Amino acid sequence: MLSGLPAGATVLVQEAARGTDPVVDAVVSTCVPAASLVEQYDADFEVYLGDGVINIRNVSGRSFAHDVSVYYKNVENGVLLGGITYRARFSGIENGAIGQSIQSHATEAQSAVVYLSYAD
Repeated sequence: MLSGLPAGATVLVQEAARGTDPVVDAVVSTCVPAASLVEQYDADFEVYLGDGVINIRNVSGRSFAHDVSVYYKNVENGVLLGGITYRARFSGIENGAIGQSIQSHATEAQSAVVYLSYAD
């Protein structure tokens, strides 16, 4: 399953059986739009990826009572790796507050935020 691919991105998906002669015949069979996904989130949040942790700061000037989710993928040489998109969820973030989530798959050097999901 391939998830969380932003428009225009390139992804490397490995053949599941790890065969020596994989056949690439990928077709997108289902596209599920998500109205709450925000690719340009920097007016509301600053996101800092660390090794094993994601920090998020609310810089919007308003508080968010609902969950804020940060979706990220691992990346190498500008190419997103694998089908999975990881998610770090924060339970509401007050104006000016910083949230932190322990994420074992996140690394400062090889992870990239693809979008956020949140609502006022």
